[in-house]
Amino acid sequence: MLNELRHLAAGTDRGAFLFRPRGALKEWEMIGYGLYGQKITSLAVDESGGVTAAVERGMVKYTRDWLHWKTLYQGLEYPDVYSVCRDPHNQRIYAGTSPAAIFSSEDQGENWRSVGKTSDISFRNGWSHPDPPHSPRIIKLFVHPQRENCLIGGVQAGGVIVSEDGGKSWRNAKAGLSHQLSDLRFHAGSPDRLYATNFLGFYRSDDLGRSWRLSNHGLPYENAISVCVHSLKPESLLLAVEHPEDLHSVLFKSDNGGNHWEIACPELPTDEGLRVTCLESGGGVYFAGTEEGFLFGSRDRENWEIVRAELPPLRTLAWVGEFREPKGKEVKDE
Repeated sequence: MLNELRHLAAGTDRGAFLFRPRGALKEWEMIGYGLYGQKITSLAVDESGGVTAAVERGMVKYTRDWLHWKTLYQGLEYPDVYSVCRDPHNQRIYAGTSPAAIFSSEDQGENWRSVGKTSDISFRNGWSHPDPPHSPRIIKLFVHPQRENCLIGGVQAGGVIVSEDGGKSWRNAKAGLSHQLSDLRFHAGSPDRLYATNFLGFYRSDDLGRSWRLSNHGLPYENAISVCVHSLKPESLLLAVEHPEDLHSVLFKSDNGGNHWEIACPELPTDEGLRVTCLESGGGVYFAGTEEGFLFGSRDRENWEIVRAELPPLRTLAWVGEFREPKGKEVKDE
């Protein structure tokens, strides 16, 4: 059962939600909601349980109580934000945008500055995107948990970029990887390992993106949408792959870092085939969000429970853990 867990944040096409289990019921109750009507593309959680949200056509938003949301925009040159992360080594926040640029803030988002020259890599590698305005976007962004000043970004469409000096300079980290990218994750126990997915399948790098190898052993289908790493066992992975006929998602599992895959769940438990859009793990549990607005949870990757239904299309999930009421000054709307 999932009822001993605490809180999970979900970003959707029409706002952000905060959920927690209620008693022994499988369905979780909504205890927070905000940014009505806005498309949330990424979520990051700080130590106090405050949530930073990246918003398509809406800059960056922040809340500590899920009642008041502050818009953080000063110095952020582009309004379309697709990724946001917090540096575990300090108080810095990073935001990735479209066009593909990265900004940082050292004062909790009050002021932003451009980080490095990602445009130089863009021009050399011909980054593009199929949607208007044909501009690449930073869809994944995180700071290496074990290496200070190591910043890793995933570009759709472009590949992977890595900076080891806090964003002052960047290197193209996509050798062996298609320029299309749907997801990007890291291995918490192995400082040089990265995972990536795209329409050709699952990729693994063991040298911090200097080279990639396709690892589809056990996968009958190729179009990999999302991958997540178990929060307690980093060798255990969950992968969502699109079925080529009716386009519903099939879930696969690996217990050796993606070297071999086997089917975990051929179809999530509803009357219709669902398309998984995002995966996450927290508190030892896997979570899956779908285009149809279902949120699921599982401990073993095979048996899934509906956490919530009738939501807007889900785009991103973040494990919040123990949510605490803020103390002191509230964050005001702007």
